[in-house]
Amino acid sequence: MSLKRPLVVGSKGNMGRRYMAILGHLGGVEPRGIDLGEVIPTDYDSVILATPTSQHVEQIFAFEHYRVPILCEKPISTSLARVMGLFDKAKTRGIRLRMVNQYADIARFDPNANGPTFYDYFRHGSDGLAWDCINIIGMAKWRPTLSERSPIWSCTINGQKLSVDTMDAAYVQMVKDWLAGGHENLDYMLNAHRKVAEYIAENALCAMS
Repeated sequence: MSLKRPLVVGSKGNMGRRYMAILGHLGGVEPRGIDLGEVIPTDYDSVILATPTSQHVEQIFAFEHYRVPILCEKPISTSLARVMGLFDKAKTRGIRLRMVNQYADIARFDPNANGPTFYDYFRHGSDGLAWDCINIIGMAKWRPTLSERSPIWSCTINGQKLSVDTMDAAYVQMVKDWLAGGHENLDYMLNAHRKVAEYIAENALCAMS
């Protein structure tokens, strides 16, 4: 499979502009970008959802009947129940869904690495720090330490320190790999959401004690 006409939904937002820039950088594709409420074109072979988290599940089902691969920004939802329901339907209906996980596509990232996981940056989105870090939590072999104090982005996954430049390149590689095959990661998607829900619940218990 080689995807040539991706449709970026939410193309005028921060993440949407990132994906449009990546697609332009890669070349060989003809991306279409639309914002929320705009007319959906018909000449596309894949969908990238770069919209607010609260709309992801509804939009995934809206594009289901087009039978095209979908790459969705993370998290899919901050409701584990909604993600579990989506997971079951995706499995039975053949929805070809991949949740964004740029970390898994870093060429130098060693899946066998074993060490601590840290994240520290002063800013996060409206979903909250834990949900913004869903892939860090999802890939961590040990309980991660997440902070929001440093003005300089800092991330270590299983003992491997990442840089901003590496992460920018990883986004490009992730989209390139997805365009080549439209690969899914449903099992990882569900597991990562479960781990975030557990992380949030554990932190809440610690705060109460």
